[in-house]
Amino acid sequence: PTQPGTCPKGWLYFNYKCFLVTIPKDPRELKTWTGAQEFCVAKGGTLVSIKSELEQAFITMNLFGQTTNVWIGLQSTNHEKWVNGKPLVYSNWSPSDIINIPSYNTTEFQKHIPLCALMSSNPNFHFTGKWYFDDCGKEGYGFVCEKMQDTLEHHVNVSDTSAIPSTLEYGNRTYKIIRGNMTWYAAGKSCRMHRAELASIPDAFHQAFLTVLLSRLGHTHWIGLSTTDNGQTFDWSDGTKSPFTYWKDEESAFLGDCAFADTNGRWHSTACESFLQGAICHVVTETKAFEHPGLCSETSVPWIKFKGNCYSFSTVLDGRSFEDAHEFCKSEGSNLLAIRDAAENSFLLEELLAFGSSVQMVWLNAQFDNNNKTLRWFDGTPTEQSNWGLRKPDMDHLKPHPCVVLRIPEGIWHFTPCEDKKGFICKMEAGIPAVTAQPEKGLSHSIVPVTVTLTLIIALGIFMLCFWIYKQKSDIFQRLTGSRGSYYPTLNFSTAHLEENILISDLEKNTNDEEVRDAPATESKRGHKGRPICISP
Repeated sequence: PTQPGTCPKGWLYFNYKCFLVTIPKDPRELKTWTGAQEFCVAKGGTLVSIKSELEQAFITMNLFGQTTNVWIGLQSTNHEKWVNGKPLVYSNWSPSDIINIPSYNTTEFQKHIPLCALMSSNPNFHFTGKWYFDDCGKEGYGFVCEKMQDTLEHHVNVSDTSAIPSTLEYGNRTYKIIRGNMTWYAAGKSCRMHRAELASIPDAFHQAFLTVLLSRLGHTHWIGLSTTDNGQTFDWSDGTKSPFTYWKDEESAFLGDCAFADTNGRWHSTACESFLQGAICHVVTETKAFEHPGLCSETSVPWIKFKGNCYSFSTVLDGRSFEDAHEFCKSEGSNLLAIRDAAENSFLLEELLAFGSSVQMVWLNAQFDNNNKTLRWFDGTPTEQSNWGLRKPDMDHLKPHPCVVLRIPEGIWHFTPCEDKKGFICKMEAGIPAVTAQPEKGLSHSIVPVTVTLTLIIALGIFMLCFWIYKQKSDIFQRLTGSRGSYYPTLNFSTAHLEENILISDLEKNTNDEEVRDAPATESKRGHKGRPICISP
């Protein structure tokens, strides 16, 4: 079709097709592959067939925030065709999954089980949106249906349906689109004028959203990625730390110091002074400066602070059994690593990537409960932030009391014998109160009390001097007036008034001599108004 149509209520319109992403909240409504296909057929469609990277991105962006994987329209028995009969021209198999289906290396038990394709909603970018095969008869999955668009009865101008607002909401972010020819530096300035920053792309979900957006915008846009070491490392201008990348190819990172995204969402580098037709910004949420004010204590190992916790990575190369690693952390007043949320997981992976291939696994402070077949942290809390990759392990066939490791760089969990020698990370709460006001850089702490002391001494000296002057004022001011009279023909009002008061006081002391002896003094008074009369005692 060449004209846009409409979709039934609850369906999503994209690329002349209608999509229905279904992940029931009630676990009893989750379906097998066959049940999902029957549901889609009843709605006038089939399980989804994905014909391009753009369609893949559209479905991926609509899985944001979900924890359940979804069935798609492929089976292992006919893996080169979709269930609707269309040929497979695009694929997005997980690298860790079996891709070459005819030579599928599996156990005798699995050879007799039909396999169907799932798309992962795992937030770990190594698996987000990736395809893999699993037992078609398994329940507990969502699904994605597709159907052709409903044809409109009247002609619709495509440009009217393609208008893109300058501000867009997706997930937990607000994006702003800046239009106009500009360099990377001008793009950053324009974003800041809108109280935003050039966009960072932290994961595969936001990348999928921007891929769809850029395909509609139709031209390249600046993003907030740049390098200062000729492409060896790139940093996001808003300070975001993420190991996720989406370069077009290996050479794309070495063509310039600033990055942009093309209409397929792929990243390229170019000269920062180049002119592009726009930029993608995102509004940076304000963070409280002292939301996590504690500092890390000083022990025999160094610590790195993240939010309200401190981490020691100095032991990741120190291979120990689980028990030895656990005891070492306790001796430092801390605990073995437990991961509580996705942000903490991203921070850990970012730090561990700095060790390269030297670190492959580190212990997690978790224990398996054989009674109810669940995994818990050592403090008894559930492991809500688990990451088993594409498939969860079969908890029913585990050996007694296995231990758990975090595998690098994918960040997935594995069961392993507790006696194995692995690296480890210690973690503790940031317990030292932070100082809310810091002195200026380079200023010695001892200057403040010294300054206060000197100020008090000077003030005391001035007070003593004033008191002495007050006691001696009569004699002093007599001499001053006598010496200044011939040199200063005019005085300000306050000085003259003060001197007159002193002279009058002298007159009262000399009551026996009230005649004015010096006639010229009288003439001086008449000739210079406002000037004091000089009288000899």
